[in-house]
Amino acid sequence: MKTIAIKTLIILFMLPFLSLSQRTGCVSGDCENGQGTYKWESGDSFVGEWKDGKKYNGLYKWKKSGDSFDGEYKDGKKYKGLYKYTKNNITYENTYENFELICKKNNIKNFYQPNEIIGHKEYTTIILEDKSTNCEQDVQTIVHSLELKISGQDIKFTFDTGAEGITIGLNQWKKLSLNPNKYVDLNIASEVVGIGGKAPAKYYKLNQLKIGDYIIKNVIIAVVEENKDIIELMNNGDVSKEFNNLLGMGLLSKFSNAKWDMKENKLTLYK
Repeated sequence: MKTIAIKTLIILFMLPFLSLSQRTGCVSGDCENGQGTYKWESGDSFVGEWKDGKKYNGLYKWKKSGDSFDGEYKDGKKYKGLYKYTKNNITYENTYENFELICKKNNIKNFYQPNEIIGHKEYTTIILEDKSTNCEQDVQTIVHSLELKISGQDIKFTFDTGAEGITIGLNQWKKLSLNPNKYVDLNIASEVVGIGGKAPAKYYKLNQLKIGDYIIKNVIIAVVEENKDIIELMNNGDVSKEFNNLLGMGLLSKFSNAKWDMKENKLTLYK
């Protein structure tokens, strides 16, 4: 009898909490014209301002996926704000304005942050090494390379406008012997795009590297494990060459502007 009484008391004590967690609909505030919190049976929720019974401005969270939109709605659609979601351990941030997607970011791409460019000059100009082939025929291969300084070591990269970011071979990465406090393992495995196509890679964030007269902080770099197939892919079918470290448009996104003079073999980066 005593055991039953104790169980009854426990159930009565827990009921308010159970009912609170299971409640759906407008769980608090004013979900017609005011500030309110609404919860759907799926677990999705919206906290913020309501107009005429419709969500207007606030934070919408999808429980199953973990996605969220923080901003303004119109006619039930994302009007202005930030939409965040995660896929394959990659976090995406999409910014909306007037219903349009105006900016896309994720945690494996570099983007412009003025305070991450260290240097007094307005711009820096880098002379590219020209490995282009001059042919009498219409076909010409244009290849330029440059050096980046990583942890005090000069590493050669092929300048590839078709590549998305910075790619380095695993063997070269190991040779750098970087102190673990010089980079962050993002624990993300994905793909990189280069001259010959796509290749699997693992992503890291370097504390800094040097290019021209600038030191650039928080640089995302992809590390590719070399094998015959990957070398053939990234070298456009040529397996006789070593793996090409690639510097693509992704690093240029760290700057306010970049200009490539193909004839003068110059790359100018603006702070």
